[in-house]
Amino acid sequence: MHLALKKEVEEKARGHFILNTQTDKVNFWKSKHLDLMACLRASYVNHAFSKHAHREFAIGVIEDGVEGFYYKGEIQFARKNNLVIINPEEVHTGYPANTCGYTYRMIYPEKKLIEEILGIEHTAKNHLFFKKVLISDPEIVYLFLDLHYTLEYSDSELEQKEKFIRFFSMLLQGFAEKSWNHVKESTLPQQRIQRVKDYIHECYDEDITLSTLARISGLSEFQFSRTFSKQCGISPHVYLSQIRMEKAKKLLDNGITIAEVAVAVGFVDQSHFSRRFKKIFGITPGQYVAASKDVQY
Repeated sequence: MHLALKKEVEEKARGHFILNTQTDKVNFWKSKHLDLMACLRASYVNHAFSKHAHREFAIGVIEDGVEGFYYKGEIQFARKNNLVIINPEEVHTGYPANTCGYTYRMIYPEKKLIEEILGIEHTAKNHLFFKKVLISDPEIVYLFLDLHYTLEYSDSELEQKEKFIRFFSMLLQGFAEKSWNHVKESTLPQQRIQRVKDYIHECYDEDITLSTLARISGLSEFQFSRTFSKQCGISPHVYLSQIRMEKAKKLLDNGITIAEVAVAVGFVDQSHFSRRFKKIFGITPGQYVAASKDVQY
């Protein structure tokens, strides 16, 4: 598309949405467990971003609507369930491309953060770079949304880092240039696996971190997370959640209130505990208590 025509398309889109009476909604925060990585959930109906670039990667998923953006000499359109990847220092714009605007979730990780957590050796030849700006693979989109929901609603370092590793491992394997050296897969002796499990059983009510479990195992965080998941069939965080929920059922059976049980098994609030309980058992703690007592309430 000719540059003048591109500009006209973009300006028309901007002009059209300036008159929209709906409002933009933005939620911005930083993850304290991931080197203060910026996170964004937003709906834009009126706002149009002028040309700009980020020093970090800009990675996100369109949840609804269509975003138009100028990138590498072309007008691109990101639609629902598209993953968007903008490499650092690459100039782009962004604007609502239909009358309803668009809703998306974004993260802005620095190269250093990805390299450190995934154990990528940083050299002049290992330039971390993604080839495609738009990806529609359902699995990678699911992994991103799972990570983003965790970043917004969970304060667990273990859960956030696990899902960061899971998402970026697949993203790098499938969509990055093949010029980076990945840490080789490891195996853990059963004795060290059991040592980690024993620690989780003993300290299930504490804020267990991935860094602590990795130190017990003798591996890096990335190696431990991948190795434990492969050898045990579930991730360390899921293993911890199962232990917590089994302990919670016993406490509920003994007449302890739901709020007290939530704190006793390591949750900072009752709502988070209830969501996790239902995710594992398919019913809420209240429904479990009611069924146990054969009482409707």
